[in-house]
Amino acid sequence: ARALVFKSIVHRFRGDLFEAESSCNRAIILAGDDLHDVRADAYRNLGAIFGIQGKLDESYRYLMEAIDHYKECDDRYNFAVSEQNLGVTCVKLGRLDEAVFHYNNAEKSFVELGDKAGLGEVLICKATPFWKRGQVNEALQLIDRALDLATQTGYLRVRGYALHSKGDVLRDIGRDAEAKAVYEEGLEVARRLGETVLIGMYLDSLSTLHRWLGHVDDAIRLASEAVRLAEEHGSAHEKGAYGASLAAALLEKGQVRQAERRLGRCRRLLEAVGHRQDLARVHLFLALVYCRQGEERRARRHLQRMADLVEALGYSHFLHPELARMPELSALATRAGMALPFVAPQREDVPGARPAALATMQPIPTARLPEVRAQAFGTIQVWRDGRPLPGIEWRSQKAEELFFYLLVHGSAHKEQVMEALWPDSDPGRAQTNLHTSAYRVRRAIHPSAVLFERGRYFLNPDLPCWHDAAAFDALLEEARRLPRGSAERIDLLRRAVDLYRGPYLPGWYADWCEERRRYYEERCLSSLVEVAGYYRARGEHAESLAFYQRALDVDPLHDEVHERVIEAYLALGDGISALHHYQRYVDLLRRELGVEPGPRLAALHRRITRGDAVAR
Repeated sequence: ARALVFKSIVHRFRGDLFEAESSCNRAIILAGDDLHDVRADAYRNLGAIFGIQGKLDESYRYLMEAIDHYKECDDRYNFAVSEQNLGVTCVKLGRLDEAVFHYNNAEKSFVELGDKAGLGEVLICKATPFWKRGQVNEALQLIDRALDLATQTGYLRVRGYALHSKGDVLRDIGRDAEAKAVYEEGLEVARRLGETVLIGMYLDSLSTLHRWLGHVDDAIRLASEAVRLAEEHGSAHEKGAYGASLAAALLEKGQVRQAERRLGRCRRLLEAVGHRQDLARVHLFLALVYCRQGEERRARRHLQRMADLVEALGYSHFLHPELARMPELSALATRAGMALPFVAPQREDVPGARPAALATMQPIPTARLPEVRAQAFGTIQVWRDGRPLPGIEWRSQKAEELFFYLLVHGSAHKEQVMEALWPDSDPGRAQTNLHTSAYRVRRAIHPSAVLFERGRYFLNPDLPCWHDAAAFDALLEEARRLPRGSAERIDLLRRAVDLYRGPYLPGWYADWCEERRRYYEERCLSSLVEVAGYYRARGEHAESLAFYQRALDVDPLHDEVHERVIEAYLALGDGISALHHYQRYVDLLRRELGVEPGPRLAALHRRITRGDAVAR
């Protein structure tokens, strides 16, 4: 299994992604349930493979599985690397707050390990969400700290990536001369390292800078070289992104048709891999193509598509410098009455000073935990910050079931969860299903909604979550401590049964669901009967009747409750309703159980037909 994982990594670096994926899948099968480290390595490599292909949702899922396995075998280094990789994937998906959450996890682990190289790399990554949100000072502080670490330790790779990030930020805020110097220094570092991916990144960024400076021939030359490198190592995302930069330079050169054809190819590549940010750039450039050709309708369509992508991403800073150079598009949007979700910013003055020590770094804020509301009685529904979560966000019923299972059971050992939710699956398949479902819960609720520590899964205790079943239990527990027959106790019971809107988790038939369903039915039934009895003893027969009827909704074959319903009708002087109720219950007994009513009900029937007075 270990050899297959190593073989997969070799195939991945060679660009043979099909063989790389195949080797990983075989390694997972051979690793079984015991070799957590091997399974973790395989999952992480699968995450990298799907990331290269641009299949970001699959990459996210496998990296989450890798993280859970690394935690299980207490491999803090690979846990940190996987958290960092997951942050990168979240940035590509446009989920910046979640990216910061994973980067913070990685940073904490690298600090604890004393790994300065890893720490430098994660600092560079953490700068990206700030930069994309336009928080330039914060981004530059992080990058400069990474450069400090690179200088202290001599880590050339950290320096190469840090310089690229710094150049991009300086370029986007208009400090062109500084950006050019940083890029050129960084490109030399990349060439010394021999990393074609990093070289391509520098060539693409330099191409954009030269285009903005009006050096169009240089922009075309640099972008063409970046595209060639991307085609050599087979990255669809980089082909699309660098091709878009080349098309933008061709457009500036006046080669509109060539730019249009290339942008069409880039659009197909980026749509296939799902990279929203670079796809938004492509639609922006296509809008400019058609605007300059006088095809305003097509231009508006691409401008709207770009706006939709930006709205889905939740940030737009990467487009501001481009849009500022395209006044015709702003005019087109105004004529069409289009409300673009961003405006071009003013350039920011960024001071050059930076803190001396890494320890002075303030924690980067992460997204707050959402407020969750979970309904299990009668209808299964979960709300996040007041918005109902549709089934499509859970991706599967098992993910939603896992959420409710943890909501009910609290901390549960993974074997316990697997047995409850996948009793008929072999351990390997059940474990994969568990990891997948946990990943889907995190996607639906929050990246830290489900935690895994010391072999146990549990919901984040800081997650504010209201659950109707938990509220029901709390009210009954409070009522239990009060004397029977007291008004305060009855008020609590009434509030509890009002929460019960039907069976617990209806339509789910796992053993644990059935057990909880019976538990809540019994507790609700006994509470309804107690409340009804309270009003019966006080002679409030209409109120008593209402609660007895609600008890029959819970248990339609409860003899004693049927007797009490008939007695309540008699007490109210409604013999006709009493007789009809008796007859309906007799029909139900014969149909469902094939039996006749017992002696007490038969006696009540005789009283009804004789027209006896009020029930006791």
